[in-house]
Amino acid sequence: MNIKSLVPALAVALLCLSVNPLAAGQGSDELKVLSSNLAHPVISELIPMFEKIYKVKVRVQYANNPILKQQIEAGATFDVVIIEPKMLTELSKAGFVVDLAKVGMVLVSKEGSPAVDTRSVESFKKVLLSAKSVAYTADGHSGSVFLRTLEQIGLADVMKPKLVPVVGRFSTLAVAEGSAQYTAFPGVGLGPGVQMAGIFPEEIQTYIGVSAASSSHTVAPTSVRAFLEFLQSESANALFKSQGYTPVAIAQVGVPVEKEPMHRFKFGNEFVRVFDVLVPVGKATQNHIHLYDGVSVRVSNAQIIDEVVGGEKTPFEIKYGEATFGARPSPLMHRVVNSGKSDFHNIFIEILPAKYVATAPAYPILSDGHVIILDNARARVSRLIMKPGESSQAHKHSMRGLGIVLYDSKIEISIPNSSPRILEPKAGDFVWQDAGTTHIIKNIGSTVFEAVDIELKH
Repeated sequence: MNIKSLVPALAVALLCLSVNPLAAGQGSDELKVLSSNLAHPVISELIPMFEKIYKVKVRVQYANNPILKQQIEAGATFDVVIIEPKMLTELSKAGFVVDLAKVGMVLVSKEGSPAVDTRSVESFKKVLLSAKSVAYTADGHSGSVFLRTLEQIGLADVMKPKLVPVVGRFSTLAVAEGSAQYTAFPGVGLGPGVQMAGIFPEEIQTYIGVSAASSSHTVAPTSVRAFLEFLQSESANALFKSQGYTPVAIAQVGVPVEKEPMHRFKFGNEFVRVFDVLVPVGKATQNHIHLYDGVSVRVSNAQIIDEVVGGEKTPFEIKYGEATFGARPSPLMHRVVNSGKSDFHNIFIEILPAKYVATAPAYPILSDGHVIILDNARARVSRLIMKPGESSQAHKHSMRGLGIVLYDSKIEISIPNSSPRILEPKAGDFVWQDAGTTHIIKNIGSTVFEAVDIELKH
């Protein structure tokens, strides 16, 4: 797609290319997944299917839920973690989260053992009191659930002598080998030599969830997004159900920002992706996902509501010409609702992950009328306003970046050793400027010329 360039001769390397929106910041062809043992029966089948369809290699490591949490807190790296949802709330490194399924607790006995009645709390208690021994996974979430259940029904003390803690392997193995008569276990993936003796009564049932989350530090966001979507596909849902899990109804996953129809991709390179966003009166964008920091430059007055999925609905009054910076320490999924009486028009510049970052003092500040309106570790944003007949001084852009015109204008651009060029940019037109671009801008029109310069600090 050819970009709508403001000044074709403004910079030596002005890019007017046909660009795939996913090419910039494309994810790696390998993912590292940490998965709970609880999800193993389904995830082990889904991964080969995903690899075949998406041509992405997945390396998976399985462990009990508490161990996975400890590993992540100790600094383990991952792209996706599949774990008990309550633990995700305690993990600051988890990004975008989706719920997949849940499974209830059951009592497991050796294969061929007589049936028992666990339909009521009282009958369940009788089975436990008559048992010779009951195993539980001491280093797993299910073990914690079982111990809390014993406290809930008042059997914690009386059952202590009968409990067999199992560490480093499934507690069902203790039953299969004969070292325990029963075990409390999630009702999936029981393994050979055992059978389900009965389900925990609903009054005291605890469902253990299976959720997936992206790492907020993944270097493969595109592949991660595809994997999370695949885990929620109809085929994945059916597989969870066939294995004994209860699939969880979840909100629709947001589309990638480049697939949201009102975010019109205009330009991309290894540093940025630029979207021209237009939301008509009374309309709303789809839920979409932002992965990276970005700068928004408004080219309309409007009233909108920012609706974060699972979060707040915040009204905003948008003012023409303002520039805002959006930090993305973790992925954001939201939609924008135009609640006003005029179209919402925004130029959104997505800043891709930096390969290197220099310190701000290394960049001279533009001093020929440019007024700084934003300055942080990722970008410096300044505004240039010139009345008809006014001209800037010759100035050099030490950082690469973008220049965005706010109003229809007529200007003359002078570049050293080149003839002046006359241009008539429209509101929202932009140009990519490589580091070292030097020029003079003169307003030769009858209206005020106003532009926003975004300089990237990487």
